[in-house]
Formats: sequence, structure tokens, C-alpha cells
Amino acid sequence: QALSGYLTLNEGEVLFTLNDKQIDSEKMYKYCSYASPYLDLIEDFTLAELINHTKVFKPFINDFSTQQIIELSGLQEHGTKFIHQFSSGMKQRLKDTLAILADSPILLLDEPTSNLDVKVINWYQTLIKTYALHKTIIVCSNSIKEEYLFCTKTIIMEDYKYQKKSI
Repeated sequence: QALSGYLTLNEGEVLFTLNDKQIDSEKMYKYCSYASPYLDLIEDFTLAELINHTKVFKPFINDFSTQQIIELSGLQEHGTKFIHQFSSGMKQRLKDTLAILADSPILLLDEPTSNLDVKVINWYQTLIKTYALHKTIIVCSNSIKEEYLFCTKTIIMEDYKYQKKSI
């Protein structure tokens, strides 16, 4: 949340740079796409409306059309449904799709397979391998290897937590 700018820090700061030039944190959204189970979607939109709305703020790679995004999401049967009618798994699938296919060099994924079944986890891995491996990808996971199989480095947060020593 802190890296994406979604969360305001109590202390410290996150500096964003590109080619040794600092990026204003308010403009970071142009360079970063983000998916998380707690991220809200506009529930009163249909699937197609939400994709069109998202496109206004962040284009998709390969200039994918709304229909192509729907097909890549695997949610073709639900194109005219309102988001509030989606299951939690369908919402997560949509969040992952929008983030992975966004035309941005940084992809942040927080527990990207939450609420997904095995078949859809395979879809997620394929979408990453096909459309996102050229990006810098940071995955926050609760040790679910299927979420970060493609990662080349791993940081275990427990190794960096302050632990008070007893005397």
C-alpha cells in the first residue's frame, strides 16, 4: 500500500525515480498498476463500463479494446452484468486483469490469487507470463507460491521485523 501511494505514511517517505529523475508521488499512478483484494471497484458499472472508465485514466498495453480485455479476463459471459453482481473471485479476477494489462512499467500485486480457484490461478499465471514479464513486478503474498512463481527474488518480511530481545 505504501509503495503504490494508496496509503499515507506516518513516518518516513517513499521516493519514486525514473532514469535518476524524481517522480512526484501524485503522478506515480501513471507508472504503476495495482491489484489487491481490498481495492474497491465501482460496483454500479457493468464490466464493459468499468473497463472503459479505467481506460480513460490508464491505457492498456497493445491498445487492447474493451472486448479484448473482457476476453482476456475470461469474464465474457458477464460483460453486461453490474460489478455488484460479481462473486469475490470474479472481482479479484477483474482487478488482476486491469492491473496486469495496464500500460505501466510497475505492477504491484497484493495477494493476487485471493478468492481464486485452481483453474483461475492457472489463468493468472498465464496472463502474467504472456503480458507482464517485461515489467517490474512486486508481489505481496502469504507464502502462496502460485502467486510469485515467476519472481526472481524473494524478500521475507519476517527477516526484517524488529524483535525485542528478552533479558
